[in-house]
Amino acid sequence: MKDEIQKLACDIIDKTGLEISEGSRLDIIGKAVNTAMNHIAARMDEIPLPGLPYLKVELHVWGEPSCARRSALVVFISKENPLSLKVQVGAWLDGRVIYTNTVFCLSNDETIEAAIQEAVLAMRSSGLMKNNYEEYLRSISGEKTLSLKADFVTPKNLLEVLINKGANSAVNVIRESEYASLWDMCKSQLDLVHIVVDAGKACDGVMAEFAGKMVRIANELPMIKQEAKSYATNHVTELLAPYRLESDQRKMISWGSW
Repeated sequence: MKDEIQKLACDIIDKTGLEISEGSRLDIIGKAVNTAMNHIAARMDEIPLPGLPYLKVELHVWGEPSCARRSALVVFISKENPLSLKVQVGAWLDGRVIYTNTVFCLSNDETIEAAIQEAVLAMRSSGLMKNNYEEYLRSISGEKTLSLKADFVTPKNLLEVLINKGANSAVNVIRESEYASLWDMCKSQLDLVHIVVDAGKACDGVMAEFAGKMVRIANELPMIKQEAKSYATNHVTELLAPYRLESDQRKMISWGSW
């Protein structure tokens, strides 16, 4: 995309026939590229900056793999809007997810923990109707075997890959990054990875949401690129205005000397 904007700016400058130093020419081209890329970034503001999290994952486990009864609580935390978070929980018991819930809360640690407890409390109120709910709640009343956390962050080159290579390549970058984070969080224990993946599927496919956003944005990208080119064109035209004025003044002086 940068190459396209650079060529666009060069063509506009060349067509004017104005006398512009190489330094000024490069400055105009650079500003045009920045204008275009800033517009693209603004349109894609739902993508966190590289290195910032778009999903936080927690895994709490009761019981060892060898135990007759093993349970887990998986928590997914994502940004709902600038002020609130979406907290999704999946209760896992003996090989399958038996319960999910979604709670919205403000963006701070205390309210997140309260939201998790609220989701579990809702399960407790339904426990009389579901035998495995009661069994699960009893199993998590003891000491946790382990608690693990991980941030899924925006890959550094994601935006560049999306713009230059398309949705499929961007989705592959996300998946590689997510599974690397998940594998590290679970300390390379495949059984724990499966628990998180199963819970993510049960919680409305939460772990696939970010990749889905990339596909949607990729579909909008042709329009966004066209907008960026228009912004760049207008900015180059504005930056050339003083050079046009100077050229016109020189012509008037030249005509006046006849």
